[in-house]
Amino acid sequence: MQEHNQVLLNKELLNRVLIYLSGRLFHMFRQTVYIVVHGGAVMVLHPSLLCRESTRDVDYNHRSFQLHWAKHGVQDASARLSQCIEETAKAFGLGADWMNAHADVALPMARGASGELIDPIYNDAMTRQNIELNTVFTSQGLVLVAVSWSWAVALKLIRYQKDDPNDIAAILKLGTHMRGCQWTVELFESWLKKLCSAMRYKDYPPSETHRNRMKMQDAIRRAQQLDWGSAATSYQPPPALVHCWFQQQASQKTTGLARFSTATEGMIEHQRMLNSQERLEAARLRTRSFSAPSSTHVSSHSRSSSSHSSSRVAMPTAPVPSVPVHTATSAPVTPVYHYYYNHPPQRQRHMSVSVAPQPAAPVITTVPYICNTQSTSRRSSPAIQPPPPAAMPGHTISPTRLENLPPGFVPTHFMPRPHHPTVHRVTMVG
Repeated sequence: MQEHNQVLLNKELLNRVLIYLSGRLFHMFRQTVYIVVHGGAVMVLHPSLLCRESTRDVDYNHRSFQLHWAKHGVQDASARLSQCIEETAKAFGLGADWMNAHADVALPMARGASGELIDPIYNDAMTRQNIELNTVFTSQGLVLVAVSWSWAVALKLIRYQKDDPNDIAAILKLGTHMRGCQWTVELFESWLKKLCSAMRYKDYPPSETHRNRMKMQDAIRRAQQLDWGSAATSYQPPPALVHCWFQQQASQKTTGLARFSTATEGMIEHQRMLNSQERLEAARLRTRSFSAPSSTHVSSHSRSSSSHSSSRVAMPTAPVPSVPVHTATSAPVTPVYHYYYNHPPQRQRHMSVSVAPQPAAPVITTVPYICNTQSTSRRSSPAIQPPPPAAMPGHTISPTRLENLPPGFVPTHFMPRPHHPTVHRVTMVG
């Protein structure tokens, strides 16, 4: 793989490359990745400009990308992105620098309110307004957001070589078309000083300030000579890319060989409308439908498929049961509902049927004995015992003893112990 890319990336090829990169990024990150881009790729992809046919590389902001993912706990985001870029370059035969961040060393930084370093270019690009206006590529795994117009002009004004003068002129012409700006050097300079204060234009030496003003004057002259109709079109949002699986054979889905691709909504709608009759019959063959085709479909399709009628097998027709035809009556048809529709059954509050209620414990009353000291017999009278639970009304307890149960028997309900009345005898020793 070459170090420098020599392949010209037009809009069609660049979209294909970015779609492949999007799939690799989604495989690595499992979510949508936002990347801020600038340079020639913006001029090729932005629908409101279209002033350049191709570019050799895609310049992006790598330092803020790495810091953003590090804050979210992904420390190897830089390595993942570099691997995806390298795999894309090998897949399309591009150079290693087809997507690079060489310009990061020259991008300015600023201090926040608490003294921390911030990236004004990245922060300005990731605002909601800029994302809505300057999103140049959208997919499930990748979204490319161009820098704001002020920063795009400021970065190109530093170098001002090759295609930079015409790119700045196209951006100025877009501002005239959208906002009605009549550009002058003073308006141009105040615009950059206000929105790109991190460039510190006020600290430039007089010679550098004069050189910048000459560049601004040349860019304004080019913008006035630029034909807006041939250079750009009215702004349209980028097409939404829908991910779908194109299956070439019936067995590819089961073997995992289905090809992942991305297509625009218009292309998918065109594929839906293309050969609707053929697609309808193919769907019937795929789903093994046994329903008889309608007569209208057969008559309209018989002419187009006469040449293939000999090779196709007629679909078996299922017998259709006869439906009795009811005559219209004046009384409306009353729907038939279940009995429980308006009369739901009462809710029964009970325990499990396998658990028998526990019998109440018998109340034992003990009658105190009377001790007769004058009698020669010192025996006490026995206490009155209550009848066993089996004799009580409403209680039927099996007299089965535990010794008579078969081995391995597991009781499933309460089994009270059999009651054996005992006679307590108390001997009084006088």
